[in-house]
Amino acid sequence: MSRPVTSPATAPSPRPAADPQAETLAKAGQLFELKRYGEARALYQLALAEQPQRHGLLLRIAGCDERLGGSRNVQRALKGYRRYLKAKPQSPLRAQVEGRIGRLERRLKDLARSTDGAEPGTVPAYKRWWFWAALVAVVGGVVVGIVLASQVDDDVPTGRGALSTRRGGLSWSF
Repeated sequence: MSRPVTSPATAPSPRPAADPQAETLAKAGQLFELKRYGEARALYQLALAEQPQRHGLLLRIAGCDERLGGSRNVQRALKGYRRYLKAKPQSPLRAQVEGRIGRLERRLKDLARSTDGAEPGTVPAYKRWWFWAALVAVVGGVVVGIVLASQVDDDVPTGRGALSTRRGGLSWSF
């Protein structure tokens, strides 16, 4: 029985040690794709804490904040994008990041102007057709109920006696 001869080029390579940060980033990317931005943000934040020199993570965290919406998250996204530009002033993505900053600043102003904190461009419920349709249905139901309740027949037999609805109110006779 002879053994096959293997050279270093054909020998199976040992499996590289798994990079825990690579796994964390892959999981964060999956969560981001599933629109679970809060969870993805937490994993990106963890990775950034381990390797603060990875400035691209600042963009990913800011992207999560941007998609989470609301004025607090928009402010965090602005801070993250500005922090990225400060860390990498010569970034090839500078123009895109500055464009995002401009859009987010306008969005933040719109959020501040809105009285209820809703996203700009959303229509209040009282300006939607279904609100008025539901209101008409409820009011109509109440009116019909009142009308039907007030039209009780005189002397309705109820088994042991009769219920009378003469002008003086309800009376019961046996």
